[in-house]
Amino acid sequence: MRTLPFAKYCGALVCLLFFAAGAATADGVSVDSWASLAAAAQAGAAEVVVTADITCGAGDTTVVFPNDVTLRSAEGSHCTIDGGGTQILRLESTGGTSTVENLTFQHGGSGTEQGGAIYAAGMLTLDGCTFADNSAADGGAVYACGGLTVTGCIVRDNAAADRGGGICAEGTVTITGGMLCGNTAAFSGGGAICLLSGSLTVSGDAMLSGNQATAGGGGAICAVRGNVSLCGGTVSGNTAAEGGGGVYAAYGNVDISGGSVRANEAEQGGGLYVAYGGVSISGSAEITGNTAAIYGGGLLLANGDVQLTGGAVCDNTAQYGGGILAKSGAVTVSGTAAITGNQAEGSGGGLYVQSGDLVLSGGVIDSNQALHGGGALVLTGHTTVSGTAVIRDNAARGDGGGIDAEEGDVTVSGGTVTGNTADEYGGGLYLESGSLTVSGGTVAKNEAAEGGGVYAATGAVDDAAGGVTGNTPDNILTPQQSNRPMELWTVP
Repeated sequence: MRTLPFAKYCGALVCLLFFAAGAATADGVSVDSWASLAAAAQAGAAEVVVTADITCGAGDTTVVFPNDVTLRSAEGSHCTIDGGGTQILRLESTGGTSTVENLTFQHGGSGTEQGGAIYAAGMLTLDGCTFADNSAADGGAVYACGGLTVTGCIVRDNAAADRGGGICAEGTVTITGGMLCGNTAAFSGGGAICLLSGSLTVSGDAMLSGNQATAGGGGAICAVRGNVSLCGGTVSGNTAAEGGGGVYAAYGNVDISGGSVRANEAEQGGGLYVAYGGVSISGSAEITGNTAAIYGGGLLLANGDVQLTGGAVCDNTAQYGGGILAKSGAVTVSGTAAITGNQAEGSGGGLYVQSGDLVLSGGVIDSNQALHGGGALVLTGHTTVSGTAVIRDNAARGDGGGIDAEEGDVTVSGGTVTGNTADEYGGGLYLESGSLTVSGGTVAKNEAAEGGGVYAATGAVDDAAGGVTGNTPDNILTPQQSNRPMELWTVP
């Protein structure tokens, strides 16, 4: 009996597997059933073309590719792979990149595992795919360990028992265009996507909308330890039970240079909640129409600095810090930045700086409203107004129409504080315990019941430059000149 040499035997075995998988063509292995897809994976096919809709049947199990693979629909078609409650794909190679194009994955489920539709141990690229109604513990639709590129995909109505309702990923993650909508994370957060480490960039016309973190933070995006960059797209209409209706980020920086974060809701940080990291807002970025039940309608920043050189923070609402609330960090506003039309039921219509300096060298703080500190309230820290900064047309139902400085000095060396109003004291500026030095700029045309321009509780005012002028009913008022009761209000 003649036998095949070992090499020829292996080659024949692979041919048999490819035959079982489907037709092998120059464009890859064609598959049209769960069995042929599984056979192609077992054979180590590098390129697989799906030619018909595929459904997981009784007794079928997850399809496991040990190698990098390109999986796509046949030219001119968009096929569906239905998991029927079973996890659909496991891509176990860590050495390269697997690519999935123009396919729909639905009803995949991994129970207590990761990635309802796809689990990828290495780098994964998704292009033109749809993921719908998948579920898992982490990453309802996709879990990627080695980085992820998502271009023009729809990720909708997926659910995670813990984190990453649509996607959970590590490494370098980019989302360009497409939609992530209606996804839910039930425990830790990240309704649309949870970044465990690395970086996330959202650009193009990507839309992250209507996602929920029902018990945690980050209605759309939760970044546990990593940096987030929003260059374009829209993060809108998302909700979180705790922090960050749109975005929650901890131990990483957030850079927003384009796109919009709008109409999101959370208990704290209606638009964004950032802890132990910095925030940069520039370019054409918009943080608008967000709502927080308590702190930071547009943005809450805890233990980090925020820099605004452009963009707009407008029409947000909260109990404290309608636009931005910063805990233990400095706020710098310059360039063309605009903080406008925000409202706080309590303090700090535009800005509430709890412990840190407020540096205003440019930009506009305009038409914000609050009980105290219509434009800004600084609880503990130094306030500087210089350059081309404009604080105008803000209103307080109590004290400090423009700026309320509770504990710290105020220096005005440039800029304009004008058209602000307070129903009680300090139409332009209210100082509770610090001193005011005016060496340039103007504090003019502001109005209050008393201290139209400035109310200084300590009486320490140096206006050698004569910049406080033309206010109603007076320019500078101290307690010795006022009828104000000695017992003053306390900031929460």
